[in-house]
Amino acid sequence: MSGAKRGLDNDDMPVMEIDRPRRKAERFTKKAEEPSLDKLEKPRKVSQHQNVSFNDEEERDMITGQVIEIVDGVTFKIKVTHEEYDNKYMYNPEETVKLRSGKAPAPETAEGKELVEELEEELLDQYIACEIHGRDRMGTLLITYDLA
Repeated sequence: MSGAKRGLDNDDMPVMEIDRPRRKAERFTKKAEEPSLDKLEKPRKVSQHQNVSFNDEEERDMITGQVIEIVDGVTFKIKVTHEEYDNKYMYNPEETVKLRSGKAPAPETAEGKELVEELEEELLDQYIACEIHGRDRMGTLLITYDLA
């Protein structure tokens, strides 16, 4: 047997040792990593321009924010002030949201202007709680809301 040594142990019993390269101690020691905040918090996906969607049985994300601009009869912009801790996705500081309930007349028409004025009176500078139903292909959040 090449590479083997014969010797005696403490009880005078024959012992066979095999020659093998010794590893450096550094290979066996792991450097302690400091925990990052990402690992401590529940991982969530950033939702901008992603296909955010929820099944009917699935619990939907909730955000709260102040309405800062009315775009048309069903679309407005909010400044997000609060996100629920258990949300599946993260949201931008400002989001464009669209009411899930329907379509609006064009804002240039008399009917459209009237609807925008009604929304401005009702919602502008108000805080609303939004239940997120998903995003459309333009990245706008589809919501239902309640006044907060």
